[in-house]
Amino acid sequence: MDNNPFKIEPTDKQSQFILHTQRYGCMSGVYGSGKSWGGCMRALILSQHPKNIGLIGRLTYREL
Repeated sequence: MDNNPFKIEPTDKQSQFILHTQRYGCMSGVYGSGKSWGGCMRALILSQHPKNIGLIGRLTYREL
């Protein structure tokens, strides 16, 4: 049994969003459904591609 407290496994919907191969993707859901986590994981994956530029933003710094 793995006792690593930092092991995180995405839900099926998060996996679909994180690993999709289309140019654009969208993940929607209610508060606490893991949209931000999925978006961050997707951004980490895309940041590994050369010459890729991305932005994660919100209207205000406090919201970010």
